[in-house]
Amino acid sequence: MEPVKTAAKVHFKYCIVPKCTNTTVTAPEKHFFIVPQNKKIRDKWCKVMKRRDSLSEKSVKYCCEDHFNVEEDTENFMRHRFIGGRLFLKKNVLPHKFSCQKAKSDVEERSAVAKRRRIEYYSRVLSMEIPVSVAQQEPEFIECISCTDVDMEPNVKIQTKNKSVQVHIKDKSKDKSCQTTFKKKSVAFGAKLNKDDNIRDNITEPSDTSSLSVSFTGSTTTFEEIPENNIDHTLYKIKIHSQLYLGLSQDSYFLIDTLVNNVQLPQIHILITLKKIRLNDSYSRLAIDFGLQKGCVAKVIRKTLPLIAHFMKDLIYFPEKSKVEENLPMAFRSRFSKTQSIIDCFEIQIQQPSNATHQSLTWSNYKGCNTLKYLISITPNGFINYISGGYGGRVDDAALFQDCKIIDQIPTGSTILADRGFKHIASIVESKGCKLIRPPSVKTGAVSNKADVMDTKRIAAVRIHVERSIGRLRSFKMLAPHACVNVKMLPVFDDIVYVACGLVNLQSLSIKQ
Repeated sequence: MEPVKTAAKVHFKYCIVPKCTNTTVTAPEKHFFIVPQNKKIRDKWCKVMKRRDSLSEKSVKYCCEDHFNVEEDTENFMRHRFIGGRLFLKKNVLPHKFSCQKAKSDVEERSAVAKRRRIEYYSRVLSMEIPVSVAQQEPEFIECISCTDVDMEPNVKIQTKNKSVQVHIKDKSKDKSCQTTFKKKSVAFGAKLNKDDNIRDNITEPSDTSSLSVSFTGSTTTFEEIPENNIDHTLYKIKIHSQLYLGLSQDSYFLIDTLVNNVQLPQIHILITLKKIRLNDSYSRLAIDFGLQKGCVAKVIRKTLPLIAHFMKDLIYFPEKSKVEENLPMAFRSRFSKTQSIIDCFEIQIQQPSNATHQSLTWSNYKGCNTLKYLISITPNGFINYISGGYGGRVDDAALFQDCKIIDQIPTGSTILADRGFKHIASIVESKGCKLIRPPSVKTGAVSNKADVMDTKRIAAVRIHVERSIGRLRSFKMLAPHACVNVKMLPVFDDIVYVACGLVNLQSLSIKQ
């Protein structure tokens, strides 16, 4: 007789935060953290979550993930995300999100108290006297025409009533204009007042109609004049902040004139294309900035992009071997003096294709989405000397290296630095008479020896520069990791990558001596 199999007991968990209704039944997908059993720590938890009762040290209590920032408050978030397992909170982390607890409503002020405060405030306002000397310090752009010809001395005081008494004003408010100092200038009154005349008679009531002329003059602060035209304003901003809008430094802005002369296209078309690559602005925004129709902007980009890319490809090349060795950074000279190329791959997310075959070919297990993959190579000082065409995210790094024929451009006798994923290209590199240097392979469950660990650190210290170059490419919004490129842009996306690489090469070197 076979033994009866008993089902594993499922523990019921609930969140102890007051007014939080999450349990393993109502929210089975949420993670519940165990409340530390230390008495002092539990008291702190109870205080921040507004629990009046204390928790026993022996009881096991839980707090759900809604009260934490899981990504920042846990130690093993990335491991949990890719591998799974239990999450562990960082030391001294307390729950700090309590959206389930509504904030206390403001207590309404009693009507009698409010009335007494208004009466006190009104009495202070009515008894307040305003000297004329304060009124004389008004800016000169205010001109009053309704005054009569009388003389006025600076010691004469005017007693006025503030019409703001008709509005409910809080007692704590104060007039900020009293704290502002103005430069003394000529008073803009059109006439003088005599001390013998009744000043109150010359002041018109708010209900009466009066002619008041206000003229505004230019500010005393000098600014550089900005064109009022929308297109001219856009061109002005791009020229002043070319690094922000185009990814092009001020020293390299001459490239725009060079493209205009060589590509034979209007300057505005070139700027639209470069700004689209840099900021990935929508067609509607570009149309507003440059005064074009939305459909016209898309046509301009599709026409201009291949021509610019053809010109920018000349900025991506393998320098002479002697030139690379002359400009070799100090970090490479002791152990990696023959390095000519540092290679790596990067991926860019695209929209999911409608074709099932294309979905399969572009699916990346590493990114968990449909991507395009590119192989990039840089010199030791950060100059991009090669960029491949786009491949589906499913392709292996070694297969991409072999298919793009980069080995044909690397000089014989050179050293290539690569990541662990390129271990299968060793035979291809050796057939060219070159040397491949990559971190030692790590077997599952095996402990690396001291020599392998040191080699890994040394290689990683110099290989990190290719990641910095990829980071510069990522600053172009269309090349961001999760740019989610429209499938309609895929036929010209290689040209976008070529343009971005050319612009990066015009920037300052990422690795200095």
